[in-house]
Amino acid sequence: MKKIRFIKSSGTHVENKITEYFQQPQNQFIEMFLPNNDSYKVVDEKEDADICFYSVQLEDESLLRTNEQNVFFSIENFEHWGPIRKHYKYFNKFGAYGSKKKIYLLVIIIVVYKKQMIIK
Repeated sequence: MKKIRFIKSSGTHVENKITEYFQQPQNQFIEMFLPNNDSYKVVDEKEDADICFYSVQLEDESLLRTNEQNVFFSIENFEHWGPIRKHYKYFNKFGAYGSKKKIYLLVIIIVVYKKQMIIK
């Protein structure tokens, strides 16, 4: 079983109990973004873990540990909106990919196919 943690102050919005419309359930996040050939346990962000997820509001790199796989994820087009909106603390400090820590980027590609119905 792999342990995972979420750095809440970085804006991950992945929660066990949903109280706001923008939050994502932990179990749904795990099912959507992690391989299903292993099992996972969410631990407190202060505990040791195998994988650490963080997001666009991270400023303090000391929260990332060298013995964990650090995964950056964003629900928005971070590289595009970062310089325009200027409200992503991570982008303001490090740029789009400027963190000195080894990171794994979670890249999600969604392809929408338009189907044309032909009625005869």
